[in-house]
Amino acid sequence: MSILGKTLQLRVNTLVYQGDGLGRYQGKAVFIPFTAPKDVVSCRIVEEKRSFLRGVAERVVIPSPLRVEPRCPHFTRCGGCQWQHLDYEAQLDAKREIFASALERNASVAKEVIEEIVPSPDQWGYRSRCLLRCKAEGGNNSIGFYSRKTREVVDVEECPILKPELNRILSLIRQRLKDVVYLFSDVQMEVGDEGAPRVMVGASSLAKRGEGKRLFSKATEALREVAETEGFSLLVRDSKGEVSILNQASEPQIKPLHGSEMTLKMDPLGFFQGNLDQNRNLVGLVLRLIDRFLPNPSQARVLDLFCGMGNLSVPLSTMCGEVVGVEAYPLAVDVAWRNARQNGVANVRFVKEKAERFLRSDGEEFQAVVMDPPRIGAKRETLLVAGLRPKLVIYVSCDPMTLARDLRELISVGYKVVSSTPIDMFPQTFHIESVTALTAL
Repeated sequence: MSILGKTLQLRVNTLVYQGDGLGRYQGKAVFIPFTAPKDVVSCRIVEEKRSFLRGVAERVVIPSPLRVEPRCPHFTRCGGCQWQHLDYEAQLDAKREIFASALERNASVAKEVIEEIVPSPDQWGYRSRCLLRCKAEGGNNSIGFYSRKTREVVDVEECPILKPELNRILSLIRQRLKDVVYLFSDVQMEVGDEGAPRVMVGASSLAKRGEGKRLFSKATEALREVAETEGFSLLVRDSKGEVSILNQASEPQIKPLHGSEMTLKMDPLGFFQGNLDQNRNLVGLVLRLIDRFLPNPSQARVLDLFCGMGNLSVPLSTMCGEVVGVEAYPLAVDVAWRNARQNGVANVRFVKEKAERFLRSDGEEFQAVVMDPPRIGAKRETLLVAGLRPKLVIYVSCDPMTLARDLRELISVGYKVVSSTPIDMFPQTFHIESVTALTAL
């Protein structure tokens, strides 16, 4: 008999990847968002499958001692955060357990090599970049984030995980765009360790021609005046995707290493880590693993795949003989070259190429390979990397499941996981960054 729509009283046992609490009903897993371990909840079943159920907690009957009061009024509606209701230590415990279990279950990685999770120095106000969506519908003008699992835009006046400077700029932008939101598709904001913040606004399809185009130009001119007065850069992306600079302040730059004056420019359309303190911890960990597991690193040639703007390549060049960074996105490669030059680095070069194609065509020898693929992982590249037979592979990942899949491949062809460290790059969310080192047997 179906129990769809029925209400059950369940105890939440643990948390799972993607943030839901996990309970059991007659042996079947029940996934319940926004719950905490040790909660007892009144749960309405909203999805019924052969192997699992999904529910919605309509009432917390017995609250878990791990619960805290969420800071954001949009929590549970906005899709950005899943765990604001959890004590931070509980978030860290859950992430380490989820990470270790994923690697043990899917790649047979022993828990003994899983290091302690690296906590974020700041649990709030840490996020240095964001992409806000714009939507005008039914008389409501919204600038904010997508809601959980939908394309509805939750209007956000302030976000507690954003850096204060970005919240200040968000307030200014909202004031100028409140009546013309329909002309904009999105607002991207970012701030570095040095330099001025940078904002890029995108045109919607309604700003292509005629009155819409005229009003869009007027609105962006008003934003330019604000940017000039407040001291941030303003870029505009038109409906064709072409980017122009309306106000150029000092370029934002990040510092990738603790205790170093090294700075890296950030490509406005490219990728960089959203938690700058944790990025320094990540880069430092990669360098320590090179020093720990690679014989004579100062003489080694290191390949950095998916290198982006050189976040790892340029710091690696300070301790390795030669570094080759490979990146498919042309603008990121241009910025990587600029970063090498501005730091006086001569032993790094960058190749504008897809990682898979580079690995298939290049015959060079490398003692270590560092890879930082997107969320989908490096399924096509993993065995090609193993074919180079480097002594050391360091895999930076933002998804434990694709990481486990790719580690399984490397292990099957003669590599051993010697260290794997989860990093809490995004507090208040379920996301888990990590750095894993494998050595050739």
